[in-house]
Amino acid sequence: EELQSDTVEWEGRFKIGCTHGLLDRWVLPQWNKIQNKHAKIEVEFYSLRSAQVVEQVSQGYLDLGICYAPTSNPFVTIEKIKKESLKISVRKNHPLLKISPDKLVSSLSEYQCASPKAFQGIEVCENYPTLRAMGVKPRVTFIFDSYDVAISRVKGSDTWCLLPKSFSSALESVSLPGWSDESFIAAIAPSRRPPARALNELVRLLKEV
Repeated sequence: EELQSDTVEWEGRFKIGCTHGLLDRWVLPQWNKIQNKHAKIEVEFYSLRSAQVVEQVSQGYLDLGICYAPTSNPFVTIEKIKKESLKISVRKNHPLLKISPDKLVSSLSEYQCASPKAFQGIEVCENYPTLRAMGVKPRVTFIFDSYDVAISRVKGSDTWCLLPKSFSSALESVSLPGWSDESFIAAIAPSRRPPARALNELVRLLKEV
C-alpha cells in the first residue's frame, strides 16, 4: 500500500523492450512525460523482435514489453493496447497496383517478398497464414529484423511486404479481394511481479494516443 501510495515519490530502475520501430515512434514520447516528471526513475530500453520481447519478459529480464501480437505464455500477462491492421505494402507505381483483382493472388506469388527474420513465437508476419490460406505462396528473398529496413527495401524495389498500418503510410497498399487480417499491439509484463506505477502509467498513456 505504501509503494502504491500517491504520496510516495516514484523511483526505480526499469528495463523495457519494444518491437523494432515502436520505441522511437510511439513509446518514447509517452515515456518522456513520465521520466521528465519523476527524476529518480532510471530506464533501459531495448529494441527487439516481438518473440524476443515475450521471451525476455517471461524470464524476468524485462519489466515490460510493448510488441505486436504476442503469443500466449503462462509467465506473462497480455494487455491489448490498440488494434493494428496489416497491409500488403509496395512502392508507389508498383506493377501490382495495376493488376486486376482476380490475378492478384498469382501475381503476389511471382514477385519477391520481404519477411521478418524467423524467430519462434512470431504469430502473424513471419508465416503469412491468411495469405497462404488464400493461395499466395510468398517468394521470400529479403529477410529483415527492423521494419525501417523493410520499408527501405520496398521503396527501392519491386519487393512487397506485409506491414503494420502505422509503418506503411509512406507506401502504397495492394487491395487483395477478401483480405482481412487484424493484428494488435500489446503490453506484456511478468505475471509473477506486481506492476510498478510508472509502467502502469506508460500503458495508460499509450492507450490514449
